[in-house]
This record gives sequence, C-alpha cells and structure tokens, in this order.
Amino acid sequence: MTPMMEGEATATSSSATPPWEAISRPFMLMFWAMFWIVIDIRFGGSAEWGGSGLNIDLLPDVVGWVMMVSALEKLDKLDLPTAPIKPLRTLALWLLVLSIFGWVQLEFTVATAPAAFFLPLLYPVNLIETIAHVFFFWKLAGLVIEIAERLDDEKLKEQADFRRRFYLWSIVAVNVTALIAFVVFWVFPLLFLATLVGIIATIYFMLLLYGTAQRCRAERFAVIPSPAAAPTTTSTGSVYTAPHRSAVP
Repeated sequence: MTPMMEGEATATSSSATPPWEAISRPFMLMFWAMFWIVIDIRFGGSAEWGGSGLNIDLLPDVVGWVMMVSALEKLDKLDLPTAPIKPLRTLALWLLVLSIFGWVQLEFTVATAPAAFFLPLLYPVNLIETIAHVFFFWKLAGLVIEIAERLDDEKLKEQADFRRRFYLWSIVAVNVTALIAFVVFWVFPLLFLATLVGIIATIYFMLLLYGTAQRCRAERFAVIPSPAAAPTTTSTGSVYTAPHRSAVP
C-alpha cells in the first residue's frame, strides 16, 4: 500500500469539512431570523380617539433576534478571515433586549385633526431600536461584502452594497414621513407609499441573505484562502496553491 502524502491528507480533511457549507447555514438562519423580525402580527385592542389600547405581537421579534444571535455565534466559531463578528453579535444581543419592550405595547392617541395617530407608550425606545436595527443590518451587509470578496463575486458585492443603501433610505423615509404627517396631514398618503417601498427594500435584503447562503453552498468544496497558504498536492498528483486575497478593511 502506498503511504499517503502529507498534501493528500490535507486535501482529504478539507473535503471532509467544507467551510463554505458551514458558512451557508448561518446565513440561511439569518434569512429566517429577519423574516421573523420584520413580520408584525398584533392581537388586542387598538387605541381609540382620546383613549388607549393594549396589544401583543403574536410573532415576537425577540425570537428572531435569538435566531440571529445563534447564527452569528456559529459564524464566529468558524474564525473567518473577515472583520470581527463579536461586535455584530453584541449589537444583536442589545436589539434582543430592546425588542422585549415591543412585545406587548400600550398605544395612546395623538390627536392631529382631522385624523388620530396611535403611538406606542414606549415610542422613544422603539425609535432607538429602529436606529440600532438599521445600523445592524448595514454592518451585516458589510459582512456579506467581505464574503463576496473571498468568493471573487463582484455581482454579490454590488448587490449587498446597493441593498443595504436601499434598506437604509427606505427606513429613513418611512420614519421621516411619519413625523411630518403629524403636522401636515396631506403628507399622510405619502406614508403608505414610503411603507410600500420599505416592504420592497426589506424583501430585497432578505433575498440577499438567502442568496448569500446559496452562493456559499455552491462553493462547498472550496477552502477559504489564508495569507500563508502553502502548495497542496491533490489526489491527481497536481499541485494547487490557494491564491491570497486581502480581506476588505
């Protein structure tokens, strides 16, 4: 029996545990986590003119953020050659805590003739959560850009950059339009348009996470190149040297 060469052993072990497959699973979990976070189905009473109402989220965001934290923990354990994932995980933990305040909401009436607007009692907390939410997904898209760099996938990189900008400005548009509508009632119909754009931007971002998972799965037999990658002898006897690509700063 011919003894196995060192290079062959390396190639065999790499094939047994394909890293891209391991990367794809957390991104798929992030896709479902974001789906759970953005879907808002509430049950209970709504505030009436001059009164208040209590309602509960049937799909609490806290569950989605638990899934998100779990996905980031899985990525962190892979020790990827990207920007540190721990700060992103820490931000997700803070959002998990903030989302608890929105699980059960007490709404009150803001009288603005000729209509009434209903705001949650903890609106300042919701506003902080919204800002942190947008920042989190902006940084998450940055992680996708770094993964795209490693994949040499310019299309995925451009999609990630465009969709995070689209998502950011759509959320800003919804909140700014809502604030203006408190004072100028004729702006209120524009809020529906801004909300529609926000829904489209959210779906686009979710599809980015799904697409990243699928793209990584397609590269399941590839190995993330490291700066000190040495020539590796394949099973056919040829020599393969993994190219070095610098991580996105």
